[in-house]
Amino acid sequence: MTRQIKRALIPGYGKRGMGWLHPKRAMYNRVYRRTTFGVGDVARVLSGTKTGKRRTGSSPAAPAAHRPTRAERSQQLKLRLSVLSETEQQEVDDYVLPRMPKKRTAYILCILTGLLGGHRYYLKSYISGVLMAILLLVSPVLTLIWWLIDLIRLSGMVDDRVLDLTDEIITTIEKRHLEAAGMGLSDTSSTVSESSSTVAAEIPVEAWYPADTEKFQRNEVETEFLRQLYRQVKEAGLSPSLVEVQRLSDGTLKCTYGEEEMGRVRLQKRKHTLTYWQDGTETVLERELPDFLPHLATWIEHIN
Repeated sequence: MTRQIKRALIPGYGKRGMGWLHPKRAMYNRVYRRTTFGVGDVARVLSGTKTGKRRTGSSPAAPAAHRPTRAERSQQLKLRLSVLSETEQQEVDDYVLPRMPKKRTAYILCILTGLLGGHRYYLKSYISGVLMAILLLVSPVLTLIWWLIDLIRLSGMVDDRVLDLTDEIITTIEKRHLEAAGMGLSDTSSTVSESSSTVAAEIPVEAWYPADTEKFQRNEVETEFLRQLYRQVKEAGLSPSLVEVQRLSDGTLKCTYGEEEMGRVRLQKRKHTLTYWQDGTETVLERELPDFLPHLATWIEHIN
């Protein structure tokens, strides 16, 4: 009732941006917002969600970067793993299995030494483990809240650690592929004709390689991408002779199978993108070659 009366009598009361009418109250509110936090703020910080500052301007906020969920990461790793050979898949197992944390052990450590961050040390989160132990001396109540949140999220934290280990070894193998491709090209002559003949020997499809232009020439990253695409086409039982690669005006490689477009990839200069279709929806990724290789399976599914 009091606020309704003030709104009727005082112009601008209760409206945003009218703090100059009440400078003392505006200063108090500003200090209050910057120095006060609640349980919800602590939970968002501990869960990794960033709290944005209050915007006073009229300009729209920049869109937040999409952070893949655990299910999306798992699916991406499965696709990247399917591209590897059997020997490399065995290498992934030999790396991950001995280092994979056990959920039972993690729960035992969380219950017995959780307030000191013992479970986080077990999951190789050393910095947050030290912070948790220090916070116990400063504020036992906040530490107890943090411990309860970790106890609820512990199963997912273990899964995230397994995904991190898998991503580490797959990334190492993919970098090894790129280095091998670079070493193979470094032994050839710098002329375009000799480079083309060397690549043609690796992938026997002449139509796959568009002619170089003054602005765009074939590079090692494109060569590795086409080599992986050729491998996927062969493993799917398709005919490599039906694949055609065209270079567009912006340096993008447009790959078609017969009359059906498989997808597009741009591996020139700094901005690398890959376009693929899934369930009738076009998706454009702006990442690097190791992130593009798992989506070659989507290209194959699209033309099938």
